[in-house]
Amino acid sequence: MLKTRFSPHVPPYSPSSKIEELKIVQFSHFSVKEFLTSDRLRTSQVGNLCRYHIPLDAAHTILARACRAVLLQLDQTVDKKRIARLPLAFYSSRYWVDHSKYDETRPEVRGIIEELLDPRMPYLAAWAWICDADASRPREPTSINKLKGHPSRRSGTSLYYAALCGFKGMVECLIST
Repeated sequence: MLKTRFSPHVPPYSPSSKIEELKIVQFSHFSVKEFLTSDRLRTSQVGNLCRYHIPLDAAHTILARACRAVLLQLDQTVDKKRIARLPLAFYSSRYWVDHSKYDETRPEVRGIIEELLDPRMPYLAAWAWICDADASRPREPTSINKLKGHPSRRSGTSLYYAALCGFKGMVECLIST
């Protein structure tokens, strides 16, 4: 959300009234999400309210794509400094799997999974580094201070990471090929 403060001495919304812009991210209360994804809103007969309904599968696909876009920026030069300049790196590392698992059978989502689990690519190592995915109990990525200096080379295969993440369809596909 972008909040703008206006001068009290100039009419609001005139170009000269803007004092400063503050970039603030605010998450809505849980009940707002529940309402926007509810059948009640989807089937509402009140005005055009139903157009505000958000289908969960579409929302998860969009969020998986957004996570993918962030993670693809993590190349072989990634380190703590670079992560600090990518504020969504922690969110993307933590939640791309959850968003992708919502409907891993959709071709677009399956493509995201295949791309991000490619062991030849540096962003797989970066993701595993941020989440410590190879640990016996992967951690929640919460702080840049908890990261080691940079990712190490991963030896896991696509099958290993697909199984680790619980991508059943991808595991079955990889085993059968």
